[in-house]
Amino acid sequence: MHLDFRKFGVGPGFVALSLIFAAVMLLIQYGWLENPTFTLGSRWVNLTLGGVWTLVGLLVFGASVVQFRQCYRRGTLCTRGVYALMRHPMYGAWIVFIVPGVVVALGSVCGLTVPVWMAGVFRRLIGKEERWLEAHFGEAYREYRRRVGMLGPRLFRR
Repeated sequence: MHLDFRKFGVGPGFVALSLIFAAVMLLIQYGWLENPTFTLGSRWVNLTLGGVWTLVGLLVFGASVVQFRQCYRRGTLCTRGVYALMRHPMYGAWIVFIVPGVVVALGSVCGLTVPVWMAGVFRRLIGKEERWLEAHFGEAYREYRRRVGMLGPRLFRR
């Protein structure tokens, strides 16, 4: 089965490597360790902060999917909305918001490593997608890349 790179980019590899690492961390936390957790004052604080952070991520992800689908159909580069804040908001939603939000809500000590791992995987894989975007959109993408960070205003500028 061959996935359309134009539509999925490096997403399938990013997801696979992230899920494998997260599964290993869950096995370590719940299988071998004494279930180490942390609280930020109380369990309710963890649940509230983590829930809000996760919700923000889901909103960013949803908005980026809608915008991407519109741009994909038109064959244009997405540079507005959440794409004006980060070049890769679908990945950013998971790395910066959704996974950290879930980790905080659960108070998972081992889970703290998952978004760090995901950021490393992202950095390793995203070059291929960035090269494709530059080849396809040329100077428009180079200008966009100069103005907007990969995962936010100051995250992974390259």
